[in-house]
Amino acid sequence: MSAEIVELVRAFYAYTAGRDLVEALADEQYIAAGDAAFGDLAAPDFEFVLVRGEGGEQGIYPGASGVVTGMSEWLSSFSSYAASVEDVIDLGERVLVLTDERGVSRVGRVPVQQQGAVVWRFRGSKVARIETYLQRSTAFAALKRTERGG
Repeated sequence: MSAEIVELVRAFYAYTAGRDLVEALADEQYIAAGDAAFGDLAAPDFEFVLVRGEGGEQGIYPGASGVVTGMSEWLSSFSSYAASVEDVIDLGERVLVLTDERGVSRVGRVPVQQQGAVVWRFRGSKVARIETYLQRSTAFAALKRTERGG
């Protein structure tokens, strides 16, 4: 994988760094600018995937706009939510991003903190799929299955 692809992933997270993602998804100009930039990077058959649990329960959102649709669905239960990047790891045709995520639920105002992972899959210079995992162990298991051809 080229250093340019890893930097592209870093730039994506830099765009959201320090932003409350609930507020960001309510900002139409912010979304339009992000959609325009990401639309050029996404493969025609791009998918955004939310893997919610250890059992692999998924929500799959097709197209470049699937990132906003999927994140909006996920964040609908939060009054605030932010993610910071702990590490970006080059895995060949994939990039693994380790995240620290914090939020406050809408109901009960319960604080939530989790260490997640995001797997970016590339086909050439285009992003083919982004898989977000709430638990790193689930992401690691999925990566191992892929390595074994499963």
